[in-house]
Amino acid sequence: MSRENVELVRAAYEAWNRGDIGAALEHSRPDVRFVQDRRIPGAVDLTGREACRAWLESFYETWDEFRLSPDRIEAVGDRVLILATIRAKGRMSEIEIEQRIGHILTVHGGQTVEWRSYADPADALEAAGLRE
Repeated sequence: MSRENVELVRAAYEAWNRGDIGAALEHSRPDVRFVQDRRIPGAVDLTGREACRAWLESFYETWDEFRLSPDRIEAVGDRVLILATIRAKGRMSEIEIEQRIGHILTVHGGQTVEWRSYADPADALEAAGLRE
């Protein structure tokens, strides 16, 4: 199942980068939970696919460009570790950013039940019980 989980997550990131939020959340449970590291400015703790969809769609109000490029995707039991690089350009400011982050998605029965975001990739590795 871990290979299927990795492919499910990979497809979700590809959909996000195409701007297809519906497809990115297609394999999420209706009560999916999205939790951001409190060190991330404006961090959120959301429950529900529709709440996540609305929040993710709001990115396009702030960012002219926003890409999550996975550098590493690895199955760890029923979780998938993602180390990624964000590349974004502000809609109004045109300021460009590049930042490495970490995510851990928990997948059960082909559906994402939780998505945790970490400001520091090392924290995601530690949460997954791995080291770089």
